[in-house]
Amino acid sequence: MEQKSKFGAAIKNFRIKQGVEASDQNLMATIHLMNDRRIDINAALDQSSRGPSDKGIDAWDYDAKTHELYIYQSKFSESKYLVLDGLNDLLKANRWF
Repeated sequence: MEQKSKFGAAIKNFRIKQGVEASDQNLMATIHLMNDRRIDINAALDQSSRGPSDKGIDAWDYDAKTHELYIYQSKFSESKYLVLDGLNDLLKANRWF
C-alpha cells in the first residue's frame, strides 16, 4: 500500500505541474517513458494513451538504433487480478498489430 501511495503522490504532482488530465495508469506510463526511455515530456505525452480507445497500448517507444518497438500496458492497482488482466490488453494490442 505504501508503494501505491508513493506513486500516487508522484502522479498527482505530475498532473498538477503539467496540467494533464488522464487516468493514473496512463500518466504512470508517461512518467515511465520519461524516466526509463529518457524522452522529453512532449514526446512522452504524444506516445502515451489518455483515453479508452488505445487498442491495448498505453504507451510506446521506437528505438531507431536497434529497430525495436516497445509497447507498454499499464495498470495502477494493488489487485493482482486487475494487473494480470493487463496481459489480455497486450494480447489485444498484438491482435491489432
